[in-house]
Amino acid sequence: MRVIHLLMIFLLISAGSATAAEIIFAVDLSSSAASSAGEQSALEQAIAQIKVRAAEAKGSVGLVGYTDKVLLEVAPGQFNVAVLDQLVPAEGDASLAVGLEAASSLISDNQGASVVFYTSRGNESLERLRLQLETLATRGLSLELNLFAQSEYLAPLLISVVEDSRPMVVGDGNRVKSFFAEQLGVPLEALDPDSDLAFDFGIGQLEAYELMVQLCEELKIPSPSAHVPTRLGDIVSYVDRHRAKKLESSAGEITASSIEFAPALGSQAVKGADGLYVQTIYYGTNRKVTGAKSNEEYFGGERAESGPVSYGVCEVTIPASHKHGATESPFLGLEMFADPQKHIRIRSIKPMTEDIFFAALHDNVHQQNEVDDWTNDLVVFIHGFNVTFAESAKRTAQIAFDFGFTGTPVLFSWPSDGKLYGYPSDREDATWSIVHIEKFLQDVRKKAGPKRMHLVAHSMGNQGLIGALNLIAMKSDNDDDALFESITLAAPDFDAQLFEQQIAPGVVYLANHWTIYTSDNDAALNISTKVNSAKRLGLPVTPLVGIDVIDATGIEVTPWSVPEFHSYYATKKTVINDIVSAIKGVPPAMRELLPMSKNDIPYWRLKSAKVE
Repeated sequence: MRVIHLLMIFLLISAGSATAAEIIFAVDLSSSAASSAGEQSALEQAIAQIKVRAAEAKGSVGLVGYTDKVLLEVAPGQFNVAVLDQLVPAEGDASLAVGLEAASSLISDNQGASVVFYTSRGNESLERLRLQLETLATRGLSLELNLFAQSEYLAPLLISVVEDSRPMVVGDGNRVKSFFAEQLGVPLEALDPDSDLAFDFGIGQLEAYELMVQLCEELKIPSPSAHVPTRLGDIVSYVDRHRAKKLESSAGEITASSIEFAPALGSQAVKGADGLYVQTIYYGTNRKVTGAKSNEEYFGGERAESGPVSYGVCEVTIPASHKHGATESPFLGLEMFADPQKHIRIRSIKPMTEDIFFAALHDNVHQQNEVDDWTNDLVVFIHGFNVTFAESAKRTAQIAFDFGFTGTPVLFSWPSDGKLYGYPSDREDATWSIVHIEKFLQDVRKKAGPKRMHLVAHSMGNQGLIGALNLIAMKSDNDDDALFESITLAAPDFDAQLFEQQIAPGVVYLANHWTIYTSDNDAALNISTKVNSAKRLGLPVTPLVGIDVIDATGIEVTPWSVPEFHSYYATKKTVINDIVSAIKGVPPAMRELLPMSKNDIPYWRLKSAKVE
């Protein structure tokens, strides 16, 4: 019998004791609660579930009944199951904001406390909900939302709030955590997303597999057929992926999923005692070393005089407050205002010889602790115009972090001046860098030997990458075998006609998947078109055979900000999600894209581009 569609959104899994945590049930008593499907109304279904959960609760229970005003409040410790039978639908529309305020005010102990809602739609503003959700998150509370099946408004509303708020890891977190706590005989507080069955609890591979099979059988999802994840966060991700597939094919049934606030960590991102996440980036650059002591100025905008490529590793710190798509920086970029707890910073730059660099890169790519299908992959990022080395390292770290990339992130940084008026100079430097990029890519591919190698270039960086790919194609003896898994050209500042007619036919075979992102609101490329007297590839739309061209027109929300609308590929959640899907090889027809056509050649448009 279908009455309630369950969407559980967890703001935070508390690190406090879960064995005696308070739990507040909040019930929408508006007319929507009287809706029925079968023998029971939505409210009756909710009451039945609350009775069961209240009986199983280890801590004290409270209750709130509301519409657009609070109708009932029962403080923790004063709850009696009989009061549930007194709940009846009332006049008035539901207001989640009213329910959130009332329920959170009843909580006397934040440690592990939960608020569980049974509700329909609301009419409050996004901003009001956002503020309330962020407040709950900072208090360490857990929020679960169970939506009545008839509600088609609240779910996307809340998801948009969550996506704009901070990075997420999607998964049935509480259920997975409870399962392993019971199987391992440990308290819930001993487990967090970084807990590893093998390293922290001495579980062998066979035993880990048996536990996974048992968990998957309980959740009615497929068991892993090859690699078995042992890190709790990766197990949650595995469960969510397969539950999501199940949800897509089970419309009309009672379903459940969850969204849990947590950073989507790449393999190099490690949380330190200071609360900062450290993302390790391997780099190659043909910039000149300045001799400055500051990590922000270690490399300048001039060309290297010898080498010409130097190699190394840099560590970039990302604050716990990091928001998806942002590269948090101090006011006006002034170092005196820099704060690692608020801003993305370069912690260290460690130069290496070429031999040591590729040996270290090879070892990292072929790490034994495989956490998911991306672990042995490698992505090379090439930045665009008006970008310093420090900015490119931070952007690479942010992309790897926000993408949840568990493989190895690599940066190639060419000598952009990092100045808005330096376009002519940057264009020459990008062209000069073509041979260096070509050699770097070939060396990485051959010496690191990743399982799959992905290339992502932005803006003018595409002049260097496309030129390098053209060189690789001309030198190749075999024009049938793909050398790269995916190539992504984001807002490419490259002659569209030149690429379409002379370059693409000769290089398209180099990758299994090609994706180009375009937008007609990209003022930087509109200016470039005038400067170069040739339409740029990053402007809509030049459809290409064998290449997925994505029109992201309308995605930008700050038309006064050149960096914002030219860097949408790394700052907008919708585009980030699509890039991740593209890199993973998900066909466009299975993504949130609308099929389009021009000159009888298909291309695609982001579904939410006009509404984000």
